[in-house]
Amino acid sequence: MHMKKRIYLCGVSFFLLCIFGIMFAQQRNAWLLIEENAMSLTVKADNKPMVIEAWFSEEQEIFYFFCPSFMVEEKISIEYDGEGKILVNGETKREFKWDENTRYKIETEDQAYQVIFMKAQNLPALFLETNSGSMDYIHENKLNSEEGTLTVITQEGNVQYSGVLEEIAGRGNSTWHPYKKPYSIKLRNKRPLCGMEAGKEWKLLALYFEQDKINTKIVFEMANRLGLTETPDCRWVDLYCNGEYRGLYLLTEAVESDTSLQGGYLVEKGVAELMEGDEDWFITEKCQYCFSAKQPAVLSGKEREDISLFVQKIEDLLLDGDIRYREYIDMGSLARQFLIDKITMESDAMWTSTFFQIDLQNNILKAGPLWDYDRAMGELFTDYETPIEGAPNAMAEWYMRLYDDEQFFEELMAAYREIIPYVQALLDDQIDEYVNLISHSVAMDSVLMAEYSWVNETCSYGEYDSYVKYLKFFLASRMNYLSSVWGVEDIVFNVPPSSGEFHAVTFLDENGDIAAMNQILDGEIIKEFPETGYGGGTGGWYWWHGECGQQYDSKRPIYEDTVLSKLMEE
Repeated sequence: MHMKKRIYLCGVSFFLLCIFGIMFAQQRNAWLLIEENAMSLTVKADNKPMVIEAWFSEEQEIFYFFCPSFMVEEKISIEYDGEGKILVNGETKREFKWDENTRYKIETEDQAYQVIFMKAQNLPALFLETNSGSMDYIHENKLNSEEGTLTVITQEGNVQYSGVLEEIAGRGNSTWHPYKKPYSIKLRNKRPLCGMEAGKEWKLLALYFEQDKINTKIVFEMANRLGLTETPDCRWVDLYCNGEYRGLYLLTEAVESDTSLQGGYLVEKGVAELMEGDEDWFITEKCQYCFSAKQPAVLSGKEREDISLFVQKIEDLLLDGDIRYREYIDMGSLARQFLIDKITMESDAMWTSTFFQIDLQNNILKAGPLWDYDRAMGELFTDYETPIEGAPNAMAEWYMRLYDDEQFFEELMAAYREIIPYVQALLDDQIDEYVNLISHSVAMDSVLMAEYSWVNETCSYGEYDSYVKYLKFFLASRMNYLSSVWGVEDIVFNVPPSSGEFHAVTFLDENGDIAAMNQILDGEIIKEFPETGYGGGTGGWYWWHGECGQQYDSKRPIYEDTVLSKLMEE
């Protein structure tokens, strides 16, 4: 009797252990799989497991795990198919609690791994999977595409969307070349993503040329506040492709227009050499402006003729000084577009990716939606005192004639007055709030990009905080300049105050030798330059990041220890 009872109790105990074991496995939030020369991390959201591959830094010989915001910082269980003990920092463990930016040494019987965990905060995560399991085909050519799946997980860990992607493709022009590439994705049906309205087509902007990662977000919000409401909405996200972390991206709605009305079209002003794949485009006779159809992308012969004749009529009236062009132009939208371009100094302004809506039923041309502001806010054009007629202004033949029009100028001044409170709020606290929102993802992105990217024409500072400080400096300085030009003297925008510390500035001559070293107060510009084989003065000095960067000019303050080089002159 007692023997039967013991057998019964043992059976119950074994059954309970199995149940508890299954429950424990289901409750685990994260577990680390160790394989030969590879590691992966599985994390759960709404009980859905998502696999994140470790990224190996060849320069540092360290495995990095870039963890999404929803990952709960609890113990990580270790799974290992081999035999023997698992050591974590010299102690036998099969689970451990990790701290951010702390190096762990994880050892098996025949392999040792250096591992660092980094974690995002506040941002949703997008897990994109191609059917092939690789991004290689898409990266071969931006016109290549694949089907796949998409899972969107909020920062709280809720699976907001999980479904089929009809298309994953590359996009962009100059932004397509770097390692961190931009993408287009198309859902099977319209769905809301990350708090935005339902849409079928979405864009993932890589922010490669945006050193502060905030420019496009600011411009889109500025446009919407000024009534250009068809400007795309956007949200920052952390992007994972086939389990690999790709960095901080800006998920945006696709550029669209309300073409449901009869005679409604969306066209893009661009340049012929960048219109690869576009079906219908035309060039104006006098200014040689190139326009392509975007919505619909293919026009009938009559539609193409009607649109080109309408645009040509506007151009003819403008160049002839005939104010009847007012009958065919939505002056308010063009004035607001012009204002944003003049505030932000986007280098591609009105040259490419400039969109217009044409309503042939009512014979009206309207500016927008706004797009492509990755080289704005002094990223490339640093001269905040550039006059209104100065570059960038690739449609000067049109817009400078409009600028002389009293009706257009009144719209421009009304819009400027309207945007002043928003810019003031940006400088007071909104930019800092954005930085707090994305700073952890910026840190992860920076680790990844430091190994893969190369110095481009927007590179100057080495620290992210310096770029943020410069963004505030440029925006305040540009607004103050425009206020002085337009006689708006009742408000002054404050540039960031100096920290009071001094920064070391090292000058390298054309041979790479140190020509001079100076101390510059935080927020000041360099006024004295050493003599070299190429002479003195500001000319020919470049920010040095191991392979040089942007040319130095006296419109960009010093916010950190800096090296300038003459080597680019060779």
